[in-house]
Amino acid sequence: MVNFYNRRVHERYLHPGDLVLRKVIATGKRNIHGKLSARWEGPYLIKEALSPNTFTLKDPKGHILPSQCNTDQL
Repeated sequence: MVNFYNRRVHERYLHPGDLVLRKVIATGKRNIHGKLSARWEGPYLIKEALSPNTFTLKDPKGHILPSQCNTDQL
């Protein structure tokens, strides 16, 4: 089963200048996001790659996001 799965997995590499969407993460004790709310926000521009899996993002207005994003969130 492992070989069957691994044959069909295609790695995606992200580079500075690529446009990505970021997953919406609910914060706080209550979940303010209902089942009909958006699951993704963006598009964001990758400004800098801090490591192969960590990126600094910039919104369309040119503001840099204060926290870095991992590829799990993109």
